[in-house]
Amino acid sequence: MTVGELLKSSLRLIGAIATGETPSNDEMKDALAALNLMLDGWSIKRGMIYVTTLENFSLVVGTASYTIGSSGTFNTTKPVKVLSAYTRDSDGNDYPLDVYTERERYNEHIDKTLSSRPEELLFVPSHVLAYLYAYPVPDEAYTLYIESLKPLSSLSGYTTEISLPDGYENAIIYNLAIRLAPEFGTTAPPEVVAIAVDSMNDLRVINSPEVTAKLDIPVYVGSINIETGQ
Repeated sequence: MTVGELLKSSLRLIGAIATGETPSNDEMKDALAALNLMLDGWSIKRGMIYVTTLENFSLVVGTASYTIGSSGTFNTTKPVKVLSAYTRDSDGNDYPLDVYTERERYNEHIDKTLSSRPEELLFVPSHVLAYLYAYPVPDEAYTLYIESLKPLSSLSGYTTEISLPDGYENAIIYNLAIRLAPEFGTTAPPEVVAIAVDSMNDLRVINSPEVTAKLDIPVYVGSINIETGQ
């Protein structure tokens, strides 16, 4: 399916165009703008991002802070969220990092120039570039591995082919129809709304990380009287 075909499908669902009808250039532009706004909103929702990205970057001896994003110190797509991270030393040994986003925690460190193998990584989102702070400051050129969520790519070009995992085209078409309805002076039919909601829920279920429950049971060493409980 192309971007243009996707937009037309959403417009047909709300009756903005008839089957076989071609939307005007302005209608297509408006629909494309709404589509990219919707994808931008989905990019900050964990359950809507279908893949995590693992990348590696070189830390610099004596350097604690780095920018990450387009043209940043780490030149890559700016992450929405860093899920986990670890460092690898010259012997190939990996050491997990405690990742957090609270500046207060980093600020609590009295000696921010302390040099050693990093144990913590502060991720600070920002508008253009995000920031990473390693603590302690790297005492050698470790390789930093980051697993992160990246934003969904915006779409352009009506003839561009869309390649997405199963379920995404359906969710995009029906949810875009709901978003477009007010702009085109109409209301999405109840059945369209129902499919949109179901498709979103399906994606959230598939994309959400598995949660492993942990139950800590205290171990009692000694004897106990079952009558008195002592």
